[in-house]
Amino acid sequence: MKDREQTITRRDFLKIAEAAVAVGVVNAFVIKDTSGITPSKPFDYSLLKFKPVETTDSDLETLPPSPSPSPEQTLSSDEQKIQNLQNETARYVQIAKESGKFTDKWVNDLKMYGPIYIAVAEEFEIDWKMLWITHEMESGASAKGSKAFDGSTYPYVGGMQRNQETWPDEFVKEAFTGLEYLKAIPTNYQGDAQEIAGAGAIMGPNMEKYKDLGIKKAVFNTFSLFAGSEGSAQKRFNRWVNIDKVFSDRKMP
Repeated sequence: MKDREQTITRRDFLKIAEAAVAVGVVNAFVIKDTSGITPSKPFDYSLLKFKPVETTDSDLETLPPSPSPSPEQTLSSDEQKIQNLQNETARYVQIAKESGKFTDKWVNDLKMYGPIYIAVAEEFEIDWKMLWITHEMESGASAKGSKAFDGSTYPYVGGMQRNQETWPDEFVKEAFTGLEYLKAIPTNYQGDAQEIAGAGAIMGPNMEKYKDLGIKKAVFNTFSLFAGSEGSAQKRFNRWVNIDKVFSDRKMP
């Protein structure tokens, strides 16, 4: 074994000795320390702060399995739906910001309510931007302090100013069936998601009714259901044309 003899420093010597202990290998070759210590005998483990532990293949087989991911790491079906809606909304928000066509308030309202608009629009086969515009025009998107919530506009109630005499609470409850998971999304007022679903249920059949007249006429007539006058309906329609153009002219990032 002398042909494998080599000279190292004390620090290297100790590193190698500890490494040998860790893997259960000692005295594999003769090590000569420059301090004059030549470990020609088996290493004295008592000099170390720990003793080596021999590990066999059977020991490895009995090691506990790696822990499985905790339930918290897996999104539920409803949580995944919301996550997807929020991701889609984020792309629309980016387009809105980059366009420079919207106030900060409208952009922030879109960020909050976008997932609800998109889900409801998909459910009732309408354009989500119609819900956004109606919500903004009726109550400033459920703005804090809006008269829409103090009872002074009765029979019109809620963020979408639904006519309660024409479309009672039972109508909204039915419209919200299957969309209950949207209640988990934070909104300015409790019940906003339900009211937006109710508006979608009102708009859907009307868009279907007037579709043969073309999309623009169908949108205008549907806005008329919520607007108090033809002039108000025209204003909403013009907003829709301009907003639709912003998103149509830009590719989704």
